[in-house]
Amino acid sequence: MEPNWKEIARNISGYADNDTFLSARSPQQIAKILSYAKLSPCEFATLFTNLSNYHGKADILMMLSRARLKDFNSQEEASEISETISSILGIQILDSLFSFYQNKLQRDISEITNHKSQNSIPRLNLANAITIKTQTGKEIVFLNIDLNSKVGYLKDMIKEKEGICPDQQRLIFKGKQMEDENTLMDYNVHDGDTINLILRLRGGKPVIYLYPKEEIDAKVSIKINDGDFSFVYPSFDKDNTWNVKALPSGEIVHRGKKMRYLFWETLFYPNLNMDKGFIIKGEDSVSFFEDKLKFMNLNDAEICDFITYWCPKLCGYKYVKVCFHFENFDDMCPMNVEPKPDNINRVFFAALPLESPCDIEPQELPTFNRDGFTVIEWGGTIVTSENH
Repeated sequence: MEPNWKEIARNISGYADNDTFLSARSPQQIAKILSYAKLSPCEFATLFTNLSNYHGKADILMMLSRARLKDFNSQEEASEISETISSILGIQILDSLFSFYQNKLQRDISEITNHKSQNSIPRLNLANAITIKTQTGKEIVFLNIDLNSKVGYLKDMIKEKEGICPDQQRLIFKGKQMEDENTLMDYNVHDGDTINLILRLRGGKPVIYLYPKEEIDAKVSIKINDGDFSFVYPSFDKDNTWNVKALPSGEIVHRGKKMRYLFWETLFYPNLNMDKGFIIKGEDSVSFFEDKLKFMNLNDAEICDFITYWCPKLCGYKYVKVCFHFENFDDMCPMNVEPKPDNINRVFFAALPLESPCDIEPQELPTFNRDGFTVIEWGGTIVTSENH
């Protein structure tokens, strides 16, 4: 007959130091008990110190993921948990997490000292696990998060674990952007919830070509809905707008200077869907883009400009997931041209470097119409675990 795991969990203090009981339990059985129990720091330290005598690090990590803690009442209790985990695993795997708790407790104590009306340390409201999910699908799990923490503290923890600067992070929970000065509780975040992480990426070298049927004076405007321009050339004349003369040959004249295209670059928070696309070897990037851009009806000069800018950046990766974006690029960075062109053809791609190939549904690509006054634009970004 299977033991009553809930009853054991309710009396966990009686089993935490029971070697006969612990040695007879499998990691899966211990995990089942832990799913019902809520441990004090002392019970946690005793239980996992004893479990480490019977189980390896992999099993200990699995059981740790199921453990839930009661609220900390002091800095010493946070230190006890940190030291226990470091001791049984032999590495400082969670020091950054508990240094965060310790620093927060020190700040809380300082604030209480300065306000005589307060005479006790605030109790932490802990969540067993909070998952941060990036747009590439990577999941970052934080254990025992204080839900009274500010969003800015969570960003600092992400930086410490992943190296992503807080000013590059945007956290979204249930469709709402989370502001640094608010707490997780302000957004009703609970144990087990997932918060989406969108990173501020660099949109690399979007360039604009103009092909009128006759020489014209034109105005070209770019708006960044959720970001900032990091560089433009030539400089705007007014309000994110270039005033230029465009020739049928594709030549552009701006303030007396002749050029082949208009250049802009942005730092932005992209909304990238990477469910469909292509998996290529980095060394095959030249032939891949020659084929796809020609299919989309870019001309030889445009393809050459694209390849000489992007392929040196991509050819060193083992594999690359390439996803093209069209309509959503218009949503992120709308363009306006006067007089109105017959065709505005814009293509933006996202490249995700990979260590090994994976399956992906092939993406259908359009063939651009170039009849009449036509505008062509291309750009892209490289999404990596460091910047996305």
